[in-house]
Amino acid sequence: MKILILSLLLISCGTKKAETVKPTPPPSSPSAATLGYAISNLVIDIYNINLQGKSCGYHNLNVTCPNGGAVEIIGTTRCSVSGASRTTSQDLTYNMTNCSNIYSDSVLTLDGTLKSVGTATDISGVLISESLTQQATSEVLISMVSKKIPDYSKFCTFSIFVKQANASSLIKTTGTVCEKTF
Repeated sequence: MKILILSLLLISCGTKKAETVKPTPPPSSPSAATLGYAISNLVIDIYNINLQGKSCGYHNLNVTCPNGGAVEIIGTTRCSVSGASRTTSQDLTYNMTNCSNIYSDSVLTLDGTLKSVGTATDISGVLISESLTQQATSEVLISMVSKKIPDYSKFCTFSIFVKQANASSLIKTTGTVCEKTF
């Protein structure tokens, strides 16, 4: 009798198949944050290579981008110096053609025009604060090649805000890229 009851219990419970856990697929495109940081770094790298520490005033430069391509930089920088402290305000337009830079393990390329407006303060060449807005003036072709995601290419707009309150605070980058907020 005990064996019959145990057999009936086992039969009534049935056997449950083990659930198969599907691995998370890799992303099909870079996140807005990845694109935002990469775009911001590209613009900051171009500025630092070509304008940082240079005379302030009107600029009209045609230069090579950090990883190939070209950029025309047009606009004004204004400087204010007090002892070892230097504050630079900028109102610059970047006209980019296949302008690329390496970001993390990816290569970002931009084709189009963006505006960069803001201020940065440094002491003896060390950045202590900044407030910067980088914005596409119209749709820009954003392309990214990475080992982690399929090649990405899309026309879209962006607004990126870079903020650092003081030398001991982290740089905070936020914004919208291709209608996605980060």
